[in-house]
Amino acid sequence: MISLFVFPSPQNQVVLGHSWLRVHNPCLDWRSSRVETWSPECHLTCLTSASSGSKDSEKTLVEPPDLTQVPSEYHDLQQVFSRDQAATLPPHRPFDIGIDLLPGAPLPTSRLYSLSKPEQDSMRKYITEALANGIIRPSTSPLGAGFFFVAKKDGSLRPCIDYRGLNQITVKDKYPLPLLSSTFEPVQDATVFTRLDLRNAYHLVRVRQGDEWKTAFKTPLGHFEYLVMPFGLTNAPAVFQRLVNSVLGDYINDFVSVYLDDILIF
Repeated sequence: MISLFVFPSPQNQVVLGHSWLRVHNPCLDWRSSRVETWSPECHLTCLTSASSGSKDSEKTLVEPPDLTQVPSEYHDLQQVFSRDQAATLPPHRPFDIGIDLLPGAPLPTSRLYSLSKPEQDSMRKYITEALANGIIRPSTSPLGAGFFFVAKKDGSLRPCIDYRGLNQITVKDKYPLPLLSSTFEPVQDATVFTRLDLRNAYHLVRVRQGDEWKTAFKTPLGHFEYLVMPFGLTNAPAVFQRLVNSVLGDYINDFVSVYLDDILIF
């Protein structure tokens, strides 16, 4: 519930007061005088429309993709090129990742990582966007892996979850990954290549219903768990390889070469 004072103003529809800003703590762009992102606290309490349960009703609000760089004969596949669509929560499928634990194994514990100021800012942005997209949710799990960042080549920060403790007590999926050497053999005589880059590839796979609590991680902003397959799980490569092999199996080594989310058409 938000209490508003009504007053005549030809310029501003809403004026956010200092007391409101202090309570809700959104991320502001002072140059443009805009609210860039809402705080994780708002996503948990105020912005119920940002929860995963409301995603179906929001599908009509997804902006159409920019197809200016896409040949017209492929415009019927516009959903494939949608950044917004790629960020939404996928449905459950037979390829959901399950996390089966070794019987009797004690649950691991993990520490809270210390973050620098830039890392704290990146963490808040990541958590806020992940909550809004419905790929994570608040958690009360007895597990809680550590959350930290590693620097990428371009200087930006990549969020990482320390799942080493969970991986030690996870029953391993023995699905085979292709030998890198064998993936090059079918393309030796090819002259034309197309590489496919899947947006948020692992996030195309849901966590098996009931296993979400096992992906829990803790941050200075709270305790959360994934609804999609996060990076760092021991069985994630096997699960994703099984998925792409099922989808592209009829074409592999004919005119397609696949290694995890690296797809080459020749």
